[in-house]
Amino acid sequence: MRRGILTAELRAPGSTETAATVADLLREARDCLAAAGDGDGDGDGVDGDGDDAIDARVDAEVLLSHAAGLPVATQVAAAGRRVPAAPAAAFRALVARRAGGEPVAYLTGRKAFWSLELTVTPAVLIPRPETELLVETALAFAAGRRGSRRFRALELGTGSGAAALALARELPDAAITATDSSAAALQVARANYRRLRAAAGAAARTAAGDSARTVAGATARSAVGDSAPPGLGAVEFRLGDWFNALPASSRFDPPSRSRFDLIVCNPPYIAPGDPHLQRGDLRFEPRAALVSANHGLADLEKIIASAPPHLNPGGMLLLEHAHTQAAAVREMFSRHRFTVIATHHDLAGHARVTGGT
Repeated sequence: MRRGILTAELRAPGSTETAATVADLLREARDCLAAAGDGDGDGDGVDGDGDDAIDARVDAEVLLSHAAGLPVATQVAAAGRRVPAAPAAAFRALVARRAGGEPVAYLTGRKAFWSLELTVTPAVLIPRPETELLVETALAFAAGRRGSRRFRALELGTGSGAAALALARELPDAAITATDSSAAALQVARANYRRLRAAAGAAARTAAGDSARTVAGATARSAVGDSAPPGLGAVEFRLGDWFNALPASSRFDPPSRSRFDLIVCNPPYIAPGDPHLQRGDLRFEPRAALVSANHGLADLEKIIASAPPHLNPGGMLLLEHAHTQAAAVREMFSRHRFTVIATHHDLAGHARVTGGT
């Protein structure tokens, strides 16, 4: 079996050989991962649009950074440095698992999304670049809805919290609610929110102190406004299936406790039996967050049909979907009496997000 061969190629953790250098370990890992990169690797898209091969160089660098605490940017300069036995063994174990197909994000427990670094576990989908289009489109809509009333946004099926937290970063004054039917996923999202909000607060306090000391006559408050990194707005997390998660009451103010100016969702949209489910990262991700009945359209239609009572006048529903589903999703929006309907394309030119008001 190929995985057994690849694992055997990695030196045993208890080896008494001279400690390997950074360059040695990276070369060893690249060779192992390149041999494994036969199309069962890490694709960008959940519907097969992305590159489905392991990127041996990038994966090796990221895993070494995680195992040895050596940032990727410093690895070239540190090429001749000897790596102690414990982190070298940990690195080789991670490489063996990656050669077996496990996603880098699950191996490191981290994934960058938007301007955030998120914790991820096998309880949640791995955030992907395509979903940043969902955030970009949401922000463009929100920019035209500024008014005296507090902007309200809802993310259904938040997973790691990626889209909701990106919106909270860019719209710190908005009231944002994030739901998921998985308690384990919601725990990950809440932990990401607490960590990111604490980090934003600490950065703002540091910036305020530095500016107050260096800018004569400036108050800490005005200094924060000029130079502090953006904060993170309030997010309320709710457990439940799609709109059933919404409470009869909320800690957010009226006008309505279950109506929003914006609803976003990246729902399950892969058909049962789709061959992509047996490839790349999808093999390890939660099936319930990937697969939907009726050729992958069941949850999309359920959300579209249920959304109107939860939208404020002029509010928008935005959904991510497979590039092959755009026409069917637009038809659903039209059938459920949405009027202004548009599909947005990702950087690869694929129809990826459709919205309606």
